[in-house]
Amino acid sequence: AIPPKDELDEDVFDEEAYLDEIKRLEAHRKNCEKQGKYVEAKMADNRVKEVKEEMEAKRVDFIRRDHEDELSRVEDHFKEQMTLVNEKYDISLQEFEKNGYEESERMTEQHQQKLEKYYQDL
Repeated sequence: AIPPKDELDEDVFDEEAYLDEIKRLEAHRKNCEKQGKYVEAKMADNRVKEVKEEMEAKRVDFIRRDHEDELSRVEDHFKEQMTLVNEKYDISLQEFEKNGYEESERMTEQHQQKLEKYYQDL
């Protein structure tokens, strides 16, 4: 039998419990029909429909939560990767700026030396 809702573990979907309850109710319905208890058979049939709806709702909820958990893990991983990429980019940008500054200083020195040599040759 399906445990009461307050006893169900929300992180576990026990489809077998639902299927067992459906089988039990179907057998009860057939037995009632054989005995001519059509009102009770109809009640059992209605309960079968309710249990199937509960099972499907539980399955959908379980799948939804599983997908949300997976999405959260993927987003977290993406954020970690973006942090690493940004850190590497920042380091590369600092090196580029440093090399650009050093090259500018080197070129300035070289031009200064050429200018001095030019003035000396005059």
